Amino acid sequence: MAVYGYMTITCNAAISACGIGREWPRALDVLGVMARSSIKIDTITCNVAVSACEKGGEWAHALDILGNMARSSIAMDTVTCNAAVSACGEGGERTQALDVLSTMARSSIQMSATTCKPCHAIIH
Repeated sequence: MAVYGYMTITCNAAISACGIGREWPRALDVLGVMARSSIKIDTITCNVAVSACEKGGEWAHALDILGNMARSSIAMDTVTCNAAVSACGEGGERTQALDVLSTMARSSIQMSATTCKPCHAIIH
């Protein structure tokens, strides 16, 4: 694996640790450093960043990351979307959560029981 790959893995671990510590601003700082330093940002990077935003109740930042993924042609997956739906659901942003679900359907991203859990709260 090239050094380039190790930098991505290291940054992904740092973002994940920030999320676990509920330090979403630091997670976004690492993501910004990656972008400015041309360190590869991949689906896993975005998954841990969206998850950090979810844990911090930052649904708008989570959706910003999804938008950046689409613009940068980084594939979203079930993990990415689950975290975004959860962040929106926790933030009371029903319309935004439903938009993510719609994106999942259009993109053929598989939904899981985790996807549906916040949906129950959104619908009711």
